[in-house]
Amino acid sequence: MQNSKTKIEQYHLHKEHPRKLQFELYDLNAYRKKSGDLAAVPHSHSYYQIIWFFNEGGTHAVDFKKYDVKKNTVLFVTKDQVHAFDENEEVQGWLIHFNESFLSIQILICF
Repeated sequence: MQNSKTKIEQYHLHKEHPRKLQFELYDLNAYRKKSGDLAAVPHSHSYYQIIWFFNEGGTHAVDFKKYDVKKNTVLFVTKDQVHAFDENEEVQGWLIHFNESFLSIQILICF
């Protein structure tokens, strides 16, 4: 259970330019190994995430509720939503980060 006095860290793609067009794609396994234990601590982002898990195994917490990871699980994490990976750094998949600026430009291109 989350302690009401616990500070939830928030991460940003480009802290100095939060409105700048932003889109990043990561290999989930490399990202988990690079981020280490920090990704397993509940945190939020000022951007959106799509997390695609290729294989079954482990859990992922969103708003302090744990979800079992099944083969080809896709999670959509909105900005400011609290989430955390489990301790498994051997996870396989893709991680996509983007902000509203990216969504706006994509909508303009489609129309």
